[in-house]
Amino acid sequence: MESAACANPLRVPAALPQVSVVIPVHNREGLVDRAVDSVLRQTHGDFELLVVDDASTDGTAARLLARGADPRLRLLRHEVNRGAAAARNTAIRAARGEFIAFLDSDDEWLPEKLERQVACLAAAPEEVLMCCSGYWMMRERSREVTARIPQSSAPWRDTLLGGCTLSPGSTAFIRRRAFDIHGLFDESLRRLEDWDWLLRYTTQHDLVVVGEPLARVFIAETVNAESVHAALGRLRAKHLAAMRRRGFWAAARFKAGLRMEEAAARFYAGRYPSAVVYLAGALVTYPRRPAAFFRQVARRGLRLLRHRPVEEGVPPARGIPATDDWLYRKKPEL
Repeated sequence: MESAACANPLRVPAALPQVSVVIPVHNREGLVDRAVDSVLRQTHGDFELLVVDDASTDGTAARLLARGADPRLRLLRHEVNRGAAAARNTAIRAARGEFIAFLDSDDEWLPEKLERQVACLAAAPEEVLMCCSGYWMMRERSREVTARIPQSSAPWRDTLLGGCTLSPGSTAFIRRRAFDIHGLFDESLRRLEDWDWLLRYTTQHDLVVVGEPLARVFIAETVNAESVHAALGRLRAKHLAAMRRRGFWAAARFKAGLRMEEAAARFYAGRYPSAVVYLAGALVTYPRRPAAFFRQVARRGLRLLRHRPVEEGVPPARGIPATDDWLYRKKPEL
């Protein structure tokens, strides 16, 4: 397999693949097989899989190398850790497909995901260069399973001002030329680089969503609040002036979205008083929210406060294979 700067010593098929699948990975020795296997099981087989090892210090690279010489799998490696944005950019530059599909290394796809999204973009208007899908949200702390189908009553350009609910790290399926138009991911961002790219993309193009869950996204419900804070400051500096040119309410919704992200990060880090302050600031900044929003905030807060990090005698969710009955222990909320 290959480094980020050298040719692939394995045989590369002469025909160009239709889809390039990208998995950035760092220290995921116990999880990366699940993600890789979910790609290799896809019903749409015209793809290459680029796994970018972002300078892992555990056995991640060895585990990938041990899989053998599957010609669809290419391993690229960073000598120093550069973050998920840089890892995705390395793969995009090396990709040979017409489409780029992303998967986080601790998540997995359902077998029909690529097939559904290829058909979705084929049927979409010419100006649509991106397709996301619904997903199963697998919460580690509360051990609940929820189906999420992102929806927007307004253009996504407006909806994304308030935050990113698309989980694009594992659901995004994008025409390669979108990166030629809008650029690659901002490597100065260690968090929220996908939201930053979507804010740029939706200034000129729209996206569509497949209305069924096609990925399993595992949510740890823990976060490094400092890294989120730094990323939010960078996003504010990059985008706020443009939002103000769009009008008062666009800027207000964007500022409220930043504060909501800050509140969530502090809440998951256990900093409850400051989380409440940021939540209140977000609501004051942009009060135009439906009653369902407030009900959701209340339910989420109560759920996280009620549950312990891991139930006694129950293994962590990320170690449970996709077929385990944990996935079906509760009726999914549609």
